[in-house]
Amino acid sequence: MPFLRVPRDRIIDAVPVALVLILMSVAAFIPIAAPASMLHLWLWLRHPRSKSRYSLFGGIVGTVMTIGVVLPLIGNHFYSQNGDGDEILIHTGYIPMLLIAFSAAGIPPILYRLLSRCSLTTSGDSPQRESVDESRTGISDLLALALLSAIVLFVLRMPREQLKWHNAPTLDLVTTLVFSIVGLIAMRINARCNRSVFFANFLLTWIGGFVALRLSYDGLEYIREKWLDDPEWLIQHRRRWGMRPHAIAMMLIALFPIICRRCGVVLTSARTNANNTTEKDGKAIEPDGNSLENTSRSRRFLGGLGELTGHLALLALISAVTLYPFTWTSPYGEYGYRVAGWPFPYWTAQQLAGSNSPWYWTNSEIWRSIEFSPLPLVTNLILTAAAWIFILPARAIRRRLGLSTIRYGRIALCVFFLACLGYNIFGEPIFRNRGLDSLEGVTINDHEHSPKLGLFSMIAVEMDWRSVGIPGQSDRGLPSDILLKKASPDTISRVLDWTSITTLNFSDCEVSPALVESILAHPNIRTVHFENCSVKSKLVDRLVNERKLAALSLTNGQQTTAYRKTQRWSPIEWTKPRSERSLYTLETHAINGEYLVSNNVQLLTLSVPNHIPSQIDLQETESLQHLIVNNTVGEIPKSVCQLTISRCPELDTIALDNYQKFALTIGSAPKLNSITGFWNHNRHSAARLTSLAIDNAPQLSSLNIDISECETIHFGSTPYQPFLEELVLSGHSGIRTSHAAPLSAKIFTQRLRQFIPHFLLDSLHLNGVELDNDVLTLLASSVSTLRCEACRFHEISTDIFSSDSAWPFQFTVPNFAPNDQQLTRLLETASELNTLHISGVNLTKIPPALGNLHSVTIDNLKLAPNQFRGMEWKHTGVLELQDSNVTDEILKSWKMPRMFWLSLSNSLVTPDVAEKVRDKWSIKRIDLDAPDEAQ
Repeated sequence: MPFLRVPRDRIIDAVPVALVLILMSVAAFIPIAAPASMLHLWLWLRHPRSKSRYSLFGGIVGTVMTIGVVLPLIGNHFYSQNGDGDEILIHTGYIPMLLIAFSAAGIPPILYRLLSRCSLTTSGDSPQRESVDESRTGISDLLALALLSAIVLFVLRMPREQLKWHNAPTLDLVTTLVFSIVGLIAMRINARCNRSVFFANFLLTWIGGFVALRLSYDGLEYIREKWLDDPEWLIQHRRRWGMRPHAIAMMLIALFPIICRRCGVVLTSARTNANNTTEKDGKAIEPDGNSLENTSRSRRFLGGLGELTGHLALLALISAVTLYPFTWTSPYGEYGYRVAGWPFPYWTAQQLAGSNSPWYWTNSEIWRSIEFSPLPLVTNLILTAAAWIFILPARAIRRRLGLSTIRYGRIALCVFFLACLGYNIFGEPIFRNRGLDSLEGVTINDHEHSPKLGLFSMIAVEMDWRSVGIPGQSDRGLPSDILLKKASPDTISRVLDWTSITTLNFSDCEVSPALVESILAHPNIRTVHFENCSVKSKLVDRLVNERKLAALSLTNGQQTTAYRKTQRWSPIEWTKPRSERSLYTLETHAINGEYLVSNNVQLLTLSVPNHIPSQIDLQETESLQHLIVNNTVGEIPKSVCQLTISRCPELDTIALDNYQKFALTIGSAPKLNSITGFWNHNRHSAARLTSLAIDNAPQLSSLNIDISECETIHFGSTPYQPFLEELVLSGHSGIRTSHAAPLSAKIFTQRLRQFIPHFLLDSLHLNGVELDNDVLTLLASSVSTLRCEACRFHEISTDIFSSDSAWPFQFTVPNFAPNDQQLTRLLETASELNTLHISGVNLTKIPPALGNLHSVTIDNLKLAPNQFRGMEWKHTGVLELQDSNVTDEILKSWKMPRMFWLSLSNSLVTPDVAEKVRDKWSIKRIDLDAPDEAQ
């Protein structure tokens, strides 16, 4: 049976147009300028052109323009008139790109056709001199050139806001012109060369064209930066020049002339006739014998060199596909992977951290798993050799096999590769479950969000993303999250055969030691949930002690226990022995019962029952470092949780929910560092306590508690703890207390006396308490730094600032409003004071001694301007005077040799004077109107 062929006189129409239509179907991935350039080359380089050729070209372009331009514009027009208020129904930012691509792509081939005598024809045709002369003055070419140029100029002058496009039109114009010019060059250099150098020409055109495109972009960027002022018509609105689609499009441009010539379509010149004679002054000149011999030798040498280059180039191209990729990785999120081989993957490697570096440049410690299969590699090598032999056979192979065998071999390889390509792109998403969801008791909850994709699958994902606008990785991933409900052991065993599974959910299933060992032996399972399953404590300890799972939870009725890794696996963790890797956190929710906390638990999270008085007794947890106790009701209940902690040698922090009241008792915690509260994941809140008892916590350095209801405070029999760096005492902590009255000075004094004898305090932060003479007397010799927030001062006398008291180094009390006598007395007695923050409401003058402090902040300072005149801030580096009446003249009279930050918000100082003063005294920053606005 003779092989079915396209008629010879129609092959010039069938092959290029079919290729262009195929490329337009994937134009969501590659630039539309590439198939548009091929279509114009096919039309304008042909002479003579029939009406059917114009009709075919017009039909293709008209269909694309109607669907992509006309219908969206008409729909948007009617929708804006009769719609629901939105301006547009379809985004039309791509329309300028379509107009430029289909217009600018025709300008180079029309100009080339008008200025040359080359014509695109079938092999064997002899172009006539008369037809060439007619083509150079064809009125249709001139009219088409004028029309296409007018469309390009119109689009370039179109306002950006009119169609809301995203890219500058100049970028699309340059891209289209480069594609079209490279297509012309490829047509010309492949017109007369030996077939053995096809692949050498292909590589030269592909690489050269891509480099020219990149240089064009760089040239535009250079012109924009050096010569122009960043015009909108020259730059890309969002500069994300992903070059992979452009590289693939340039490859197709370089391949287009080779496919055409292999089918008999060539670009010939009328200057050389069919008898290999040259025309001069209208007369044919025959070459002599010596020139023919020299030409024959050079052609044989160049032909052999080109044939060798073509064979090597073809082998390299085929190997790049079938053995892809040796050195490339595609990272998703925090992980990376590499897949080698197509159509049969033979090497898969999983990274702990994504990297684009070649495989031999990466640290071997970041690889988690490497899978290698020799059979797919051998199969791919056989396919590579077969493709090389049948596509570009050597003379000996051609004589041995025969043309018919080679032809059918090419057809078989083409069908096979197309079938594999179709399966990779379309079949894998359909058959990704492969009957797993049909098993009884099995439900697929989720698929891989970072699937290990090969070359063509990744291209398909990018096409999905560009055409649909959403990532397609999850649509192509294998099952990763499985629910097993009342599943039989055989079903569970079949599920565990899937290496893509990372999460297993068991419901009402029998858990045996064999199942636990199978879970631990699985290479990728990281999360396991058991619901209403009878799991023995020994099996739980086995799962936890192995330290392989990232999360493990067990739920039985109202009781839930959840183990989670304290930190994600890092390359450093993987290099350690398994017994030394990171430990777990444990979170429990229970009404009653006793739980055994594993020795591998490092962080424990407990939940308090809702509105029920509860008791939690935590004992002998060897590795526990962090304890968190939650309230789950979203309000502050009246119930109190009795929390007792003893014999916890590694416990470092205790965090208690501010929505819950606690009676805290700590027996022995030798490494306990801090006790604090939290609200909405904010660890700087106060722990709401009704009682506090600490017997042995010698390293306690931070304590943040609400003492408004803490009637009992006990610190054991030790007279002093070594050092308490920070003590935060609140009188109304937590939620909805902004208008609450401060804790009375009498109650606060009683509570404060429980702390002073037992700690050497460094920093004391008070919030929502009332301060009087007794409190200040108690604090004077006890702390180095005193900070007050939302506190109220009651009947403060001048005598309180006596020389017998060692006042803090830092006195940050914004609500304290001393009078002149009190402030003067404080500055005289507090010889070590370097930071002061007070209110200036009661002040009538500025004491000169303020200039000896390092940092001074006074709010609401309403003094006459003359009171500030001639101030000498000899040692002050930071000065903030809020709402002062400082003028330009007053500011000029100040001496500030060490000032580096001056804030005079809401003052009368002008910016010009402030700038001169800053230069005079070398002040780094001056703020005038707003505290955060630097002048």
